[in-house]
Amino acid sequence: MSDKKIFITIHGIKTSEDKSFLGHLTAHKLENGGYIIVKQFKYGYINCFDAYIKAWFPERLSPVVNKLNNYILGIVKEYGPQTPITIAAHSFGTIVLYEYLKKFSNVSFNAVILFNSVLREGAFIELETMRLKGQFHDCFNYVNNRDWIVALAPWPFGKAGTRGLKEPKIIKTWNL
Repeated sequence: MSDKKIFITIHGIKTSEDKSFLGHLTAHKLENGGYIIVKQFKYGYINCFDAYIKAWFPERLSPVVNKLNNYILGIVKEYGPQTPITIAAHSFGTIVLYEYLKKFSNVSFNAVILFNSVLREGAFIELETMRLKGQFHDCFNYVNNRDWIVALAPWPFGKAGTRGLKEPKIIKTWNL
């Protein structure tokens, strides 16, 4: 077992995977002390039209979700199953994370963090069920109504990143 903590980031669709704001920000801020290791999951560039289709038909995300599962299992193998892992996703990455959590329950996370999520507001029901089953300890939803891409995202995308989740108090929401 490692004495370090792992922080995994998942980028959004309009982000070059090498220039992920979330990944670089957290890597710069968190890795300075050497106690937290930031890992950036890179699923590749997805254009807006393809993202829209994948949001309508989540099963089309299976290759990305399976890739995320293999990535996480590799981290668990490298650092040990007792190493605390927090996973954070931004924008379309929140759909990737949500679909992963629905499909796999083989890893328990310290926390799940959503930034400017495009999940539907009612997703808290499934997220709370996942939390109660032990898939993660805490869920944080950070809301920013200044992210115009998330704010203008059409159906079937949700507005959890601009309006918040219609959540119980267990899922914490903060405005950025």
